[in-house]
Amino acid sequence: MYADVWAQQPIDQTDLLALADRRALAIKQHLVDVLNFDFSRVSVTKTKAADLSGRVINMEIEAK
Repeated sequence: MYADVWAQQPIDQTDLLALADRRALAIKQHLVDVLNFDFSRVSVTKTKAADLSGRVINMEIEAK
């Protein structure tokens, strides 16, 4: 049943990039609100098409 629903829901790359960006912002907000990270020290970069290579994404945390 899920496969049938999924087949009827076309999703283009623009939608996937927007979703990835929204997820990254939600993670940043969690780091700031729940884990008390300093907002100015957490940065989010725009998702690129090359980042959409599969189901697993890599996240990087850099110390400033």
